[in-house]
Amino acid sequence: NFFIVDEMSRQLTALKVVAMCLGKARQDALCYIYEEYEAMDSVEMACNKPPVRSQPRIAAFIGEGPVQYFVICESQVLCQVPTLQLALFTAFASYYCFNLEYPMAAKNVLSFFQDYILGYPDSNKKSGAYLGIVSDIKRHL
Repeated sequence: NFFIVDEMSRQLTALKVVAMCLGKARQDALCYIYEEYEAMDSVEMACNKPPVRSQPRIAAFIGEGPVQYFVICESQVLCQVPTLQLALFTAFASYYCFNLEYPMAAKNVLSFFQDYILGYPDSNKKSGAYLGIVSDIKRHL
């Protein structure tokens, strides 16, 4: 359906549009923060799906009913939240609560999300690769 009727669908669509703007190589980095599953899949399966990562990530279970979002870290469910926005905030907050670093393969993309999507800019100096991501996305807007 071309017209998006509910807030959850809008949030998912926005995330996918940003992913398309990032390009294929950078889209792969999104698997470090977000993965979709069928509603019939189990949360335990998502927790233990290889490769098991120590970084927080969002597991979105999509089916006929409302999307269910879980934040997972080290094969454990940290929490279930009702919206993608809250799931993103919780996943990023988990990095700080557990004193974790962004994985190198996704550092620039996750830094972009932190700075521009969540609105919590990092005061550290930005790399050329990070500035390239920002430039690419601004060009698509």
